Amino acid sequence: MARIHQRMSDVFLSLLKLGPGIRHRLLFWIGDCLRANSGKAKEWAEMTPFLYASDGFLVNLNAVLLKLCKPFAAPQSPKLLKVDYRYAASAPKSRSQAQQMSVHLQDLQKETCFISLDNRPEPTDVEFNFLTECFFMAHRCFYMGFNRLQSRFFKINQNLHRLEVAYRDLSQQRGESDSVVANMKERFDAGMSMFLSIKAALLEPQTLQAALDLHVASTTWLSNLASGNSIDAFNPISFPLSAQSPDYLGYVPEFILYNIADTLVFLQRFHENSIEDCGLHLDHLMTFLLIFMGHRSRLKNPHLRASLAEALAALLPHHPDVQRGRSNHLIPHFHRERIFNKHVHVEFLAASVIEVFVGIEMTGSGVAFEQKFNYRHPMYVVLDYIWEIEVHRKALTRLAVYTEEHMEDPTPPLFLRFINLLMNDAIYLLDEALSYMSQMKHNQRARDTGEWEQLPPDQRGERENSHRHMAMLARFHNIMSNETIHQFEVITRHIKSIFSHPMIVDRIANMLNYFLLHLVGPKRRDLKVKDADSFEFKPRQLVADICQVYLNLGDDKSFCSAISRDGRSYSRNLFPQAEEVLVRIGRPGCMISDFHALHEKVISLADSQEADEEAFADAPEEFIDPIMGMLMSDPVTLPSSGVIVERATIARHLLSDQSDPFNRSPLNMEMIRPNLELKQRIEAWKQSIRSSKH
Repeated sequence: MARIHQRMSDVFLSLLKLGPGIRHRLLFWIGDCLRANSGKAKEWAEMTPFLYASDGFLVNLNAVLLKLCKPFAAPQSPKLLKVDYRYAASAPKSRSQAQQMSVHLQDLQKETCFISLDNRPEPTDVEFNFLTECFFMAHRCFYMGFNRLQSRFFKINQNLHRLEVAYRDLSQQRGESDSVVANMKERFDAGMSMFLSIKAALLEPQTLQAALDLHVASTTWLSNLASGNSIDAFNPISFPLSAQSPDYLGYVPEFILYNIADTLVFLQRFHENSIEDCGLHLDHLMTFLLIFMGHRSRLKNPHLRASLAEALAALLPHHPDVQRGRSNHLIPHFHRERIFNKHVHVEFLAASVIEVFVGIEMTGSGVAFEQKFNYRHPMYVVLDYIWEIEVHRKALTRLAVYTEEHMEDPTPPLFLRFINLLMNDAIYLLDEALSYMSQMKHNQRARDTGEWEQLPPDQRGERENSHRHMAMLARFHNIMSNETIHQFEVITRHIKSIFSHPMIVDRIANMLNYFLLHLVGPKRRDLKVKDADSFEFKPRQLVADICQVYLNLGDDKSFCSAISRDGRSYSRNLFPQAEEVLVRIGRPGCMISDFHALHEKVISLADSQEADEEAFADAPEEFIDPIMGMLMSDPVTLPSSGVIVERATIARHLLSDQSDPFNRSPLNMEMIRPNLELKQRIEAWKQSIRSSKH
């Protein structure tokens, strides 16, 4: 294949040298090919393959264009400075004008760009150079051909895995001689043949290296545009960046970033050594990711910034895929470790990752709810890695300290929004995961007792398909809930005081109590399924992580009080049940003894709280928070509705919805008014009740 690509590129080079006329015709032919096949970049193109050129045609054309880019495909090459960012905004009115401007690839002005400009001037009196055309043609062709083929390749890989599981289950039930099983085997063999053919095309060494060279070079060009410095030279980039985004980015189409991000992810999975072989050039990739991943002013699209977070995870020296045996353990990782430890701007990495994590909530309603968890998976992987590195740990601690000092700012601080979303995710994911495991238990029992065998074949098949689909959902939610709970364990290991703030403490305690009750209480029997590992259900690890979070925060009295204050899930036998499980799963004796000591501490506080609750049970209605139904200690008045609520209650509400819950008027913490007169009356009433009891 490499020889064919070389011969094709020789033919193209020869034609380009035959004179202006032939040169224009050839470039128009390339531009027309890309324009006619622009729909191939859409997701629905697989449903109408007859409308477009084959994958092979575009992959081969892409190989030729990559060879044409070779003279400037080097990081910070002086020739890269000749690439004119305005090319994609050109819209010639006629063929002759297009030839005069040297815009042979048209309709790029319709593409979505990094940022939106209200009044983007259209270049008219300009003639673009050959380097500019090669740059944009190569990226456009890569996106339509190589990149889309990568996406198809991943889908085939996933489908083969599902088909293999279904084939294994069905062959065990019906035997391999069954016609349905035989048909499934034929489909699997055909899919595997297609998988291996595409893999061979995508991993052709020379094309793969040429693509990586272009993408690394492109990161330096893009970083230079985004830096705010002069674009006539490659100048050092300083962080933090200015808040004002350069208008240049309003001309550059997003597909260039998709090419870079998707290629890094592909290489990490199937050709990891290529990333390490970049050597010192990895610094350019890290700078590029820090610029565009963590700055909305440089890249508006939150989906694309999430894709860059996945690309960042692909640069990790110890990716979880290695642990699953899908990567070569012998591949060196010196340069990848270096960029995460010693990159000149690495101190900004943690904030960038959290910025993307929080930004995923702003993707809009066009994305499936579960998609945001797919986006966050690589961010968990990155966070898990960088917590162990001092420079990142200090950066995260600074974010937490700043957050504690600005908890009631009109705009919630970044780390506070991160913690709030992490709790939202944990509650949803683990609740769904436990529900699915309970349903899996029911299905397994029905199948083992022969209940399904008595059904008609059609209904039995439907049950089997539904069971496999539910198993996939259970596995997904288990993986994500395991990672989310583990994040709490890691965070609380290093950052504690923020979780004792009145805005957070009750919520984190209630969440932990709720999950612990389901995992160690009487309902845990509903979660015992066969082959739990295949669903990634790890109750032992979940219990250990949750109990460790309790211990990480257990030195704080307000947290311990919040544990016992939870009337829904907490009871005096909850912690003893957890201790029994910790002993059974073989946790260290010191952890069990510490957990028992925490139990004694919580019980002591619970006795005092129960006495207060009994004494204050008949509190006047005006002293009760209308949202939570609890006696207020710090009442505040909402400005538009005039309703009086507990400060911590409305603060928690505003983390997710900045409006008055009683009339939907805009609201932030700066607008609420402390009700000091009511607070004094509540304190006086409580004191009088206590005095009357003695």
